[in-house]
Amino acid sequence: MNINKMCILGQSAMWENTLIQLGIPYDTFAAPDQLDHIVHYSALIIIDLISDKELLALRKHLGNAAIFIFTPSWGRLKKKLKSDDKFIWSGEEYWFGVQKNIYESMFGLEKNSYFFPIKLDDIPLGIIQRRKFYYSRRELPSERVNVINYHEITRFVRNFLKDAFKKSGKELLGYGSLPDEKPLFIFRVDTDFAEESEIKALYEICKKYGISATWFVDVHSENLLEVYKTMQDQEISLHCDKHYIYPDKANNLENIRKGLNKLLDHKISPAGFAAPFGDWNLALEEALFELDFAYTSEFGFAWDSLPIMRKLGQKNLMQIPIHPISPGRLRRSHFSQEEMLDYYLKVIEKRIKSRIPIIIYHHPAHGMTALIEKIFKYVKSNNINNLTMHSYASWWYKRYEVLEQGNDDELLNICKLESEFREYPEDFARIYKKSWRWYLYEYEANKGRRHFKKYGYPAKNIAR
Repeated sequence: MNINKMCILGQSAMWENTLIQLGIPYDTFAAPDQLDHIVHYSALIIIDLISDKELLALRKHLGNAAIFIFTPSWGRLKKKLKSDDKFIWSGEEYWFGVQKNIYESMFGLEKNSYFFPIKLDDIPLGIIQRRKFYYSRRELPSERVNVINYHEITRFVRNFLKDAFKKSGKELLGYGSLPDEKPLFIFRVDTDFAEESEIKALYEICKKYGISATWFVDVHSENLLEVYKTMQDQEISLHCDKHYIYPDKANNLENIRKGLNKLLDHKISPAGFAAPFGDWNLALEEALFELDFAYTSEFGFAWDSLPIMRKLGQKNLMQIPIHPISPGRLRRSHFSQEEMLDYYLKVIEKRIKSRIPIIIYHHPAHGMTALIEKIFKYVKSNNINNLTMHSYASWWYKRYEVLEQGNDDELLNICKLESEFREYPEDFARIYKKSWRWYLYEYEANKGRRHFKKYGYPAKNIAR
C-alpha cells in the first residue's frame, strides 16, 4: 500500500505542519512552472492565485489523477467567527478558540475540485490567555495557554481531506501518528523546587509501575542533581535555573545556559526543555534553536495536539504539546479525588480516540501520589504503551524524515486516515465565560510571575 504525495503550490507553514501531523508526504513549490512533472500527486493545494493559463496547464498535466484544493485566495469573505464561536462544517462542530474568517468560492468548482474555507496561516503566534477546560461540573479548571486549539484545526483538515478523497473515489492514506499505532502514555514531571522527599516519593511510584517519566528539573540543589543522576529508566531534561521566561533572547540564553551547564557538570545531558509557567515567545524559541535542543514543550505554544515542527534555517525544533491541566490545578478548582481521577480518565479516552499521545504532567511538590498511582494502574491495566518525551521525539523525527524524503519505511505503519468526529456538550461554550475565580487566578499568576522576575527562585530558597 503506497502513499501518494500531495503538492502545496505556494508558501504555507500551517499546511506543511498539518500534513506532517497527518503523516502525508508532500512537496512544496512557489510557482506552477517549478512543479515536479514526474511525480504523480494525489492532491494539489493551491495557496495563491495563478493565471487561467497556468491553471489549465496544471489540469492538463494532472488530469483526474489529482484532487484540486483551492484555498481562500480564490474566495470571498462569507462570515467572521469570534473566538468563542463554533464552526459547523458538514454537520460537525469545531471550536478553534481564535477569531477566524470563513470564505466561500468565487467560482463554480469542477469535478475533483474543492474549496477550503479558512486561511490556515493567518493564525497569530504567541497569544496566551487563560482558558477553562470542560468537565461536567460547575467550577472548571483553567490554565494560561495558547488561544489556538491546534488539534481542532488538524481535525478539520483531516475531515475535509477525507471527505474530498471519498467524493473523488480515492483513499486518504498516511503514516500513523503513534509507534505501532498503539495508545501512548507519557508522564511529564515539572520539579519546580520540590523537596528531595517529594522527588523520591514520586520516583518510587514510577519504579513500582514501570513508568519511564520525563523530569524537567530546576537546578537549585546540588544534592537533588545527584539524586536525578541515579534514577533508572527516567529521562532528565531542563526546566529552569531562574523560574522565568524573558521577552528577549539574551536573558533567555543566559538563564538556560546556566541551568544547562549545571546539568552537564553532573553528567546529565538534557535533550529537551520545558519553560516555567508553560510560557512561550519567539525570543525563547530563538534561544532554544541556538542551544540545539531536540524538543521543547510549552502549552503557551500548543496543547493537546500532535507534535509541531518549528524551523529556523536548516534547523528543526519539535514542540511536544501536553494536556495543560495538572492535579494542582484541579485541586485549586476544588475537585474531589474521585473527580480528579475521572477527569484524567476522560482525558485519556479522548486522546486515544484522537490518536495523539496521552501526556499528563504533575508537580511533585503538590503531593497527591495516590491519584498518580491510580492513573498508572489504569495505564498498565489497559496495556497502554509508555515512552519518555525524548523517545517519542526521536521516533517522530524519523517519521518526519520519511515524510520529507518521500521514502517508504518498514518501521512506520501506513493506514487509512479516517474522519475524527467529536460530540460537544450543549453547554461547552461556558469554557469561554469569565467569573470572579478567572480574575483571581489571573491575579495569582501575575503575582507569581512578578516574584520570579525579581528573584528567580521561591521565597523558601531565597531564605537559604
